[in-house]
Amino acid sequence: MEYRIVNIRPLSLLIRLAPVGIFTAVHCSGGQWPTNDECLLRASKYGFSLDNFSKKPNCLWTHIFIHFSNEHFLANTLALTYALLEFKNCYLIDSFQGESLRASFQSAIGSSLILLLAGPIGGIGGQMLYNMIQVERPFEKAMAMLKTQLASLPRICHLNLRCFSSAASPSGSLSESYNVVSRTITSTLKSATTFGQSLFLHGAAGIQKMVNRSMLMCGSSAAVCGLAGFNAVYFHNPLSMIFMVIPDAMLLLQDAINHVCASDWDKYMDVLRSLMPRQTVGHAAHVGGFMVGASLGWLLRRLFGPRPASVIAPMKPGMRRAYLFTL
Repeated sequence: MEYRIVNIRPLSLLIRLAPVGIFTAVHCSGGQWPTNDECLLRASKYGFSLDNFSKKPNCLWTHIFIHFSNEHFLANTLALTYALLEFKNCYLIDSFQGESLRASFQSAIGSSLILLLAGPIGGIGGQMLYNMIQVERPFEKAMAMLKTQLASLPRICHLNLRCFSSAASPSGSLSESYNVVSRTITSTLKSATTFGQSLFLHGAAGIQKMVNRSMLMCGSSAAVCGLAGFNAVYFHNPLSMIFMVIPDAMLLLQDAINHVCASDWDKYMDVLRSLMPRQTVGHAAHVGGFMVGASLGWLLRRLFGPRPASVIAPMKPGMRRAYLFTL
């Protein structure tokens, strides 16, 4: 009987998964498995927000290693593990087969660099861009309303003067005076309502700015999405991208379509809801991380060309595998 020797190097696999070990060591840095309350306390100290960044700029990187809860950590670690196994390999089984220690170190260093770039640049950049849009939408609408009211101010003053002159003139007919007064009151009330709406939107934009400054961000999900983007573009391994990034992109698209197609009242309610940090911000960070990782993959393909895929000869009929574990 013919056998194929499959060389399994556990040490190479551990080196390749070194980022997972680092994240686990940070999560259990207190010497034990933390509680969710301890995770929240750690996130408030080392997570990223504009307020934290002004005091501790290193939170630009420390936020990647911190998670809000144990469930948050486990979900991100599972996704990171698959993205690391997918790195450089077309098939998952290739990650377990004979890989030199040098190649494993190269994989660990390369994937770690992508994580450290995609997390701060893409994740935080995507969040900041989304936050700016959340502020600009009500602010621009408020400015447009104020500009309209300022443009219509001479007409309102003219209507009020006509109203006073018509009411004071003894020769004017009663119906004409009534029409002038009615149009004046309607126009004035409409202008006052629009002015109040513009003040509300302007105030909402100011509150949103304060919320954005204190909005806390932590976790490795954006960095992992960056690694998924790199795998998809440079290595043509899109599986982790399909399950991790496309759902977030669809939710962002749904949010944009809902806002465009919403009525004016729904848009006002959307402004009220936007005064709280929403999950959509997390989706924006994930898509931002993916874009940075995909851009890095595209740049490296342009500079160094595509990486040749490893080809494994197909199994012959009747051939069996023999697994050899070595260092």
